[in-house]
Formats: sequence, structure tokens, C-alpha cells
Amino acid sequence: MKHLKRLSILLSLLVVSALLFSCGKGKTDATDDATGTGTEETAAETTGIDPIDAPFDLVSTADPTFDYFRADLSDYLTVGSGDYEGLSVALDITEDEVEEYIRDYLLPSNRTPIKATDRAVADGDTAFIYYTGYIDDAAFEGGSNAEDDEPYPLVIGSGSFIPGFETALIGLIPSETSKEAPHPITVTFPESYDNADLAGKEARFDIWLVGILDGYETPELNEEFVTDVLGFETEETDVVAAFRAHLKNEMRKSKVESLTTHKLIRTMEELFKVLSFSETLPEGEADRVETAMNDDVVYYYQYYNYMSYMYYGQIYFEDLDEAGRWYYGLGPDADWAAFQHTEAERVVRQNILLAAIARLNGFTISEEEAKEWVREQARNNDATPAEVLDHFSLEEIYTKIAAERAQTILLETVAFDYGELPIEPDETPEETTPEN
Repeated sequence: MKHLKRLSILLSLLVVSALLFSCGKGKTDATDDATGTGTEETAAETTGIDPIDAPFDLVSTADPTFDYFRADLSDYLTVGSGDYEGLSVALDITEDEVEEYIRDYLLPSNRTPIKATDRAVADGDTAFIYYTGYIDDAAFEGGSNAEDDEPYPLVIGSGSFIPGFETALIGLIPSETSKEAPHPITVTFPESYDNADLAGKEARFDIWLVGILDGYETPELNEEFVTDVLGFETEETDVVAAFRAHLKNEMRKSKVESLTTHKLIRTMEELFKVLSFSETLPEGEADRVETAMNDDVVYYYQYYNYMSYMYYGQIYFEDLDEAGRWYYGLGPDADWAAFQHTEAERVVRQNILLAAIARLNGFTISEEEAKEWVREQARNNDATPAEVLDHFSLEEIYTKIAAERAQTILLETVAFDYGELPIEPDETPEETTPEN
């Protein structure tokens, strides 16, 4: 059940305030700037105060954003305390959720490629290949996947391999190659290639073209799939029913591991059902949130491909679409960009709702409270207050503080039905404040 946690990654990030930014400075090497927020090193050197605890001005260099905490929200939502006080929220996993997981993720994730063997490779095809590279007729280290269990799925035209490799496969027919009779191609490593031992050298690659992607076959949830593919073992007569029960229990365990987040997610889902939001959203906010979410996906794509290439000599994701689906825990055919667009609008409405609840309860935020929030983010992310203020606008800071307070209010006032979640009796009191 290794994929269960990933299914809630996005929603966890949307509910629990998180700091997702890359810090270019260490804790003690910030420099003075026009904002007056770069004085941490001097303070530490002269007073011995940790840079994070040193005085700083609450001035952000980030672009201003919508001020959820102070703006008139009546155009977007009307909410009263009666909408959430005493609201009953069921936390147990439903049969529909189990079925959705099986249908949209488990089965598609275990689909098998259909490999055509009787037609020629064309640009844009995915070619399944085994290859062994030679320089001066001697195999070189890292130049072969011949011992791998599965052939490499190379997208022709992706630029994943060195120049000339992919185009040399165009026109090749799988049935005309074999392990015993591979097809040779000759390419030259770029002069700028990372490995100096290979840079600029001509190489021969012997290619066994196993097949060309021609669609997928999605398995059925039957006894053979459950036992042979998933490795599920049971003494029950009805293997599939036993697996469904097992899967439901595993999903329950996953929710218990992040119970506070699960409570907030379910609470927001229930509130979205009973509240009426306006179709109108603050101008530009959904686009801003979507851009930030997209930046995270791009960073995720680039980071894992870079690390995979450095350690294993090959990329992890074929393209951004694959990375986007993986990042959001979606099935292999899902439109992650459309999902992201919908979630961006949901985030904006969630911000509106949480800010409204905080204000309904008379919550105020002092400058010192805002500074302490900045310090906390700096501590949690090995950053400086200046770097936090470079990343977050003041409006965002106040919005996030208000959201944290509203989340605490909801956890204290909503009635939770734990159902059959595997929770010990002493674990069911009211939860603590959500994590930052």
C-alpha cells in the first residue's frame, strides 16, 4: 500500500499551512538591503542573539496579494457560527472511497503496455529497448541496460538520450531485432558531456527493440490480479472481498497517521457541501495560486530528474505531465493541469472560509504575532526572517495566521465520528493546533 499516502499529499498541503520555498541564504549570511531586514548577522555577532531572534522590520519584498483577513468577504461567502458549531463530520473510510481508489489509481497504476512488433518506429513513439554501448568494441560502464528486468521506455523525440540516438531508431521494426541479433547504431557523445571519459567519443550501441507502445491493458480486480500481481495472501475463500477489506483497513491506518489533517480535510468537505459560495473570486487570486502550484510541480520535476540522472544516469520522469500526475497522486491518464486549476479555485474559497471564521470569532493579529510566525517559518525551513519576507507578502502572512486560528476553532467545535478508524481510546481527545 505504498501509494496510499500520496493520495492525500495535495489536500494536506492545502489545509495545513506550509512553507514551500527554496532558501538561497544560510541562517547567518544575510546581507543588508533596502528593507532593513538583512541585519541578522550583525546582531548575532555583536549581541550573541540567534539571527532568527534578532529584531527585524515587518516589511515584505514579495508582491502584494489579496488581503483575506481585512477585505470585505461578503461578496464571496456568508458564514455564521451555526454553520460549523456542532457540525457532525464522519472520519471513517467509505466503500465509495475504496472503490474510487481501486478504479482511479490501483488498477490504472498496474496496467501493462501493449507492444506492437510489426511496424516501424516513428517520431513520438515510445520504444521499449535494451541497449549495450561500446567504445572501440569495449563495453563501457553505465552504457547498458541489458541486465534490467524491463526494457527502457524511450520516447522518440524527447531528447532524453544523447543526440542522434533517438533518431537512429526511427524506421526500425521490433520483429527485425532480437537479443541474439541486435541492431547497431553509431552516435557521438557531445564534447560537453558530463563524463569526461566519454565526451566527444564515438560509440556503437547494439539495440534490441522489444516493441512500440500501442496502448495499455488495464487489469481487472480478480483473484489472479490480487494474488499474483499485488502479492496479497489470505485464507479467506473470497480473495477479492478479503482484499477490499484489507485495503479499507490500510486506508484507515493512513488517515490515522495524519489524523489532524484528515479531520480538517473532511471538515472542509462538509462545509463546502452546506455553504453557498459566490461564483466570483477575488480578481487574479486563482491564477496566482495556480501559478504557485505549477511552479512547485516544475521544481519537483526538475529536482527528481536531476537527482536521478546524477545517481543513476537516467531521468526519473519522461515529461512534465508524468511528474504532474505523480506529484498530485493521480492515475496515469489523469489531466493533472485541469485538476490543478480546480484545486487552485478551491484553495481560494478555502482561504475565504477560514478568514471569515477567524474574523467571526473576533480574532486579531498583532505585529508581534506576525513576526513570531515569520520566525517560526524561518526555524522550520533553515531560513532567515528576511528570506521568509522575500517569499510571503504581508497579506499572505496574515491570511495564513488567520487560517491556522480558524482550523483550531473548527477542531474544537466540530463533532467527529471516528467510525472504525483504528484509534486507541486515549488518542481521541481534541487535537492540538495544526502543524505549520
